[in-house]
Amino acid sequence: MTNKFIYLPIALSVMTLIKPAHADVTIEGLNGLEAVKLFGDMRMRFERTSGDTIDSTSRARLRARFGIKYAATDNWSAQMRFRTTSSAHDSTHQTFGITNTSDNDDFGLDRAFMKYTGISNTQVYIGKAAPVYMHSSELLFRDDIALEGVQANWANNAFSVNAGHIILEENVDNGEGKRDASWQQLQGVYATEFNNVNVKAGIGGIFVSASDTAYASAESGLDDDQAGNVMTYNLDVRYGAVRFAADYYTSEADTENTAYTVHARYQINKEFGLRFYVLRTEAYALPMNGAFTQTNTPGSYTNIKGTRVQLDYKIADNLNADLRWFSVDNINNELPTNNNGRDRIQVNLNMKF
Repeated sequence: MTNKFIYLPIALSVMTLIKPAHADVTIEGLNGLEAVKLFGDMRMRFERTSGDTIDSTSRARLRARFGIKYAATDNWSAQMRFRTTSSAHDSTHQTFGITNTSDNDDFGLDRAFMKYTGISNTQVYIGKAAPVYMHSSELLFRDDIALEGVQANWANNAFSVNAGHIILEENVDNGEGKRDASWQQLQGVYATEFNNVNVKAGIGGIFVSASDTAYASAESGLDDDQAGNVMTYNLDVRYGAVRFAADYYTSEADTENTAYTVHARYQINKEFGLRFYVLRTEAYALPMNGAFTQTNTPGSYTNIKGTRVQLDYKIADNLNADLRWFSVDNINNELPTNNNGRDRIQVNLNMKF
């Protein structure tokens, strides 16, 4: 309980430094470095879910995050970020309702990493950081996930390499003695431009070493098969106001081992944009059986197929809104998932500082 109260004076101190007229707050450091920079964001969400086998439900939710960036030298920097619902990696939101304030107890550490850039063309991240891995959607990694371990990126002209050692469990006793769980990730990315068309393509692999206990803790609960190593293929094509992207994943599982999403975007003007997604995620296609995949679709997040349509609206430089509609079904009705005939409408209002 004492640790939870540590964050309160930190938050209050940060908020007293923030002036509404500034998008960022910077405190100058030694040797001309911008030593400390404060940043954050907030999202308000309303969603309504309906389905063939469930009653219609509605909920209002919020997400709040703030962070601190610090540059110690030209080559060493660090970042910390705190958020709502930090005890769960599947969602950073908390649901509205003043009769139960237990969600507030879970405000805590979201990301914490050091960054080193002293090697030519290389960036190294040590700690709890966003995935250093090309992906154009939330099929492999949802947008609020943080991976723990060491990650690096090396880039030279059109070619780059992403690598990492990710720790899933340390010294966890599954009844047969203490075991560790981890994965290693390696990806090559090629980017080029011709006739005003920008193309980026990636191929890589995530090589998992995890106990049965770690797999059983995956969100899907489908632990009778395991994804094991996962090969990844990514494509992102942009031309003016149009973007086309595809992510394809295949695992070493014996069955249900493929996942993909294809999506297109069109920027109508400065304010409005449209997106359309087709997604399909078989039960054992993703690392940890989908423990880190997107969580916006209604029902479970694997053994799922469907579409997503989204309208984006930019209100101001640091304020935007979007309207999303998801429609999904099970792929295999013999598996214990609950996606049949489900729809969700979601409205999001996002503000950054």
